[in-house]
Amino acid sequence: MRSPKFASIKHLISRIPEDGQLGTELRELMQRIEKDAFVVTELREHPDPMKTALAISQDIATAQDKLKVTVDAVRDFLRFSIIEFRENVKAEQLKSANLVPNEYAAEIRSIYRSLDDAGKEKMLTDAFTQRDGATAAALIGVPAVLTGINPDRVALLRQQFLDLVAPAKNVGFINKFSDTSEEILRIASEITIEPI
Repeated sequence: MRSPKFASIKHLISRIPEDGQLGTELRELMQRIEKDAFVVTELREHPDPMKTALAISQDIATAQDKLKVTVDAVRDFLRFSIIEFRENVKAEQLKSANLVPNEYAAEIRSIYRSLDDAGKEKMLTDAFTQRDGATAAALIGVPAVLTGINPDRVALLRQQFLDLVAPAKNVGFINKFSDTSEEILRIASEITIEPI
């Protein structure tokens, strides 16, 4: 009988999306985890009757150590890949949003600073509604001191504009990819620390 943890790893690997190079590389790495977890499971469930209990324990400990090295390598790869993927998504969003100030940026900020709160809000709303990257960039693509907008609000408005004008692609993919991978790593890590 296979360990429920091993069965869970096998099932979760089948859920990794096969979209693009990232999914293919991850699937191969996860299959290494599956193989190493299989070895630990086999040694536990079907010990060699010709070996002493000490030798069997040493074999299991060695297999657990190998699985831990694989888990650590995959975790590092996963973190790097997800960070790189998200940076690429953000760069693509910025490129698509055309969030670039024009030659009137200083004047736009001057007008914005002269408005009352309702006027300021209307100016921002109009820039968003009209998907006006130049006006939005003049107000939320510069240091907050130039507009008087709270820096936290600038960051929020910037992300809202990007999401409105150039929604991030493949976010569902990376979330599923990340969640599934983390679950596999969690289960494999548990196998590496099970008592011998």
